[in-house]
Amino acid sequence: MKIKTEKTETKRIRKRDSLPIIFAIALLVCLAVGGWRAKANADAPYTIVFDLNSHGPTTPIDNDTVAENGTVTQPEAPVDDDWEFGGWYLDSECTPEKVWDFTTTLNNDSSVFEGDPDPTGFTLYAKWTPKAPVAASITGQSSQLSIQYGDESGQSLSVTVNTDIPEIAGHTIEYKWYKFTGEGTPVNGSMEGWTALNDDPDDVFEVTVPTSELGTTYYFCTVYSHRTALSASDYENEMNYYAMTTSGIMTVEITKREIVVSGIAAEEKEYDDTRTATLDYSLVELEGLIPGDDLSVEAVGTFEDADAGEDKVVYISGLTLTGNDVDKYVLASSGQQTETTANINSVQIYDVTAEISGNGEYPYTGEPIFPSIVVKYNDRILVNDKDYKIETSDGQNCIDVGDYSAIVKSIGNYKFDDISDLNYKIVKATLAINHIKLDKKLIYNGEYQKPTIVITYGENITSHETFGNIYSLYRKRC
Repeated sequence: MKIKTEKTETKRIRKRDSLPIIFAIALLVCLAVGGWRAKANADAPYTIVFDLNSHGPTTPIDNDTVAENGTVTQPEAPVDDDWEFGGWYLDSECTPEKVWDFTTTLNNDSSVFEGDPDPTGFTLYAKWTPKAPVAASITGQSSQLSIQYGDESGQSLSVTVNTDIPEIAGHTIEYKWYKFTGEGTPVNGSMEGWTALNDDPDDVFEVTVPTSELGTTYYFCTVYSHRTALSASDYENEMNYYAMTTSGIMTVEITKREIVVSGIAAEEKEYDDTRTATLDYSLVELEGLIPGDDLSVEAVGTFEDADAGEDKVVYISGLTLTGNDVDKYVLASSGQQTETTANINSVQIYDVTAEISGNGEYPYTGEPIFPSIVVKYNDRILVNDKDYKIETSDGQNCIDVGDYSAIVKSIGNYKFDDISDLNYKIVKATLAINHIKLDKKLIYNGEYQKPTIVITYGENITSHETFGNIYSLYRKRC
């Protein structure tokens, strides 16, 4: 029994001592496998496939193999007669952010392998765009057309796109015309507000201009090249639909119609001491007016002066068009009526007073003398030879010394009854005598003799008989 016991103990000890050995063997196996795996990865490169993406040469490009921490070798650019090569991309749509950089180092930690625990390579896709033909040019009769509102229809904007464009196999040249239907004016480089005119795809564009509405219409043309086999829904794909050239913006402008005004008259009026004239438009003529449109004219009339008179000039200024259709018209810059004529009639007034100034006596002068008279209408003093004139009764000469009667008669701006019985006198004048002498010596003859006296005053010489009738003398005893 004792011996049996020893054997059992020895067996237990051996089983316990074998565990480290098992672990050591497993570790050696793992290390061996890992080393083999690492060696295999170092020798097995990444495989890069070059996909021509439906274009280019019929012979495919050989794949590239890249070692750990190596870079992809860029192949020679492929060539296609109708398509332009545009680089290599990580997706077949060739989105810009997926373009491949051939300086990128490849290893398991590269971003291109993100999410792939055991990367073996990837595919690069060729980008293609249609080759642009020779740029088309925009020509035509006119690209800027301006017509007045109401001109006859039939005037048109005609633009031709130069059709000298080389043919491209498998492609169709298309002309797209656009009209601006947005608000305001178009912005260069923006398609906002533009509408395609799909009913006119030819290289010649003609639009008949309706001249019934004002405003500016904008057009432009774009020449496209697209693969013939594609449907319209494919045109938006940049790879299949290529704009060759775009015209400048062409304009069709309907401008306001010019109007020339004539036939304005002015109403006659009574004198009111103003130059204001009232204009009469009953016979006015508006040259250029479209029949049926509602248009009229207003202006300011001004007499040449305020005084009464016939056929006085009336100046016309401030011509202005009015009416429901005024927005369609504009006054022409020349040829407008600028004046007319009208009468300013004298105004009838009453309660006019007249009074001779001073004492009504006027010294003889040898010339006709009329009295100084103050003529009033209300508080206004009227003006001699403008508002009234003075005459003498019975056509008296009003030169010699004597009694006279004046009459005030209206003229000019006012009409009023004659004012008469304005009495005044012409009296002898008092002068300073320069020299008095006897004409000759008197010889006694027994009769009464009257000496002849010569009187000098200023440059005048007269006898005392004549002088005494019209002058008063200061006499001195000599």
